[in-house]
Amino acid sequence: AAPRLPPGSSAYRICGVRHAETGPFQHITVWLPPTIGKALSEEDITKGSLIGAIERLLNTPIKFLEQTVDAALAPRTVAEMLQLRARTPLLLFERIYFAASGEPVEYALTYQTSRRYPYRVALSRSDRRS
Repeated sequence: AAPRLPPGSSAYRICGVRHAETGPFQHITVWLPPTIGKALSEEDITKGSLIGAIERLLNTPIKFLEQTVDAALAPRTVAEMLQLRARTPLLLFERIYFAASGEPVEYALTYQTSRRYPYRVALSRSDRRS
């Protein structure tokens, strides 16, 4: 199993809601290692991506991420912030971002309405037959 940055008391936690012209569409909770969280605490992260800020401020390239996508019913607090009814179906993204060293630098849970960003994947088969 890959190393994880589990939510916990020692992790630095950030929560937020992203908005578009049509209203709120995404609720994000991020956990960071304490050293990264402290380094970013003075930054205005509302103007760009958190990953970009980590790379820029800490000179830490983000090399890869693991993502799981699932369907979930909106918890009451998330639904309120997204101006939806509780238990509205949402996409739930769980992401773990890793530095080039292999260390996890961000663990994120994102609830997202599909009306703003429908989830789309393009898959192809190789020409080689087994």
